[in-house]
Parts: sequence; C-alpha cells; structure tokens
Amino acid sequence: MERTTTCDRGLGERVARALLSNPRFKADLRRLFAGIDPAHAPGLARALLWQDAEALLGLASALPRLFNFAVAAAGELIRQLNTMPPAMLQAFLSRLASELDLNTATQALSELRILVQRAAPVLEELKKLAGLVATGEAGKEGA
Repeated sequence: MERTTTCDRGLGERVARALLSNPRFKADLRRLFAGIDPAHAPGLARALLWQDAEALLGLASALPRLFNFAVAAAGELIRQLNTMPPAMLQAFLSRLASELDLNTATQALSELRILVQRAAPVLEELKKLAGLVATGEAGKEGA
C-alpha cells in the first residue's frame, strides 16, 4: 500500500478548487448528481461488499479515513451554514429537507443499531486495548 507523503496532503482540496473554478466541470458535476438514483445504492453496496475480497479490504482500510474526512467536512459545512443569514439558511435547509428520504434513513439507522449491538464485544475489546495503550501497559507480560 502506498503511503501518503507530506506533499500529497491537501492535494484533494487543491484539485477540487481547480475543478470547481471550471464552469464545464460544474455543469458535468450537476448532471452527475442529478442522475444519482438511491434505488441503485443497495446493489452498489452489495457489489462492494461481496464482489471482490481485495476491493472490500481496500475499502475497509479506507473507511476510518473516509469517516473522519466526512465528519470534518460536515463540521465545516455546519460552521459555514451557521454564518448564513437566517432567511437564506431556512430556504436552503427547507429545500434539502424536502428531498430527504426519511423512511430509508430510519431503516438504515435501525440496521446500524443492530450492527453496533452485534459488534459490542469487539468494541469492548478495542476499548480495553486502547486503555492498555494509553496507560503504557500494552505489550507487557500478563497484560
């Protein structure tokens, strides 16, 4: 696996800024997003999970970084939204909310609850390991 070098950090942001300054790219991006069909998401998820073990492992290794990236991006988006005038913010959020599929989101959260319950023993072991690492006890005899 390739290691990210210091000069690669921030590459995504630089590329995104360059692409977003191009009107043709923005038009293509709008067409791409307009064609997203949530009905095809389950098939994509199954293909990613079961089609190829190597792809699954590659995706799994990237999930923590993707998760952390998404959380950081969402946090910044929220900070930026909080700078909008109230009327603009309400109009923006109203449009977003009108297009959300809350039934599917509720089902996904229900599945997440089941997954977290099933993963509880592993999560507890990770918490114990993290505690051992934090206290310097990891790797010692009898620990």
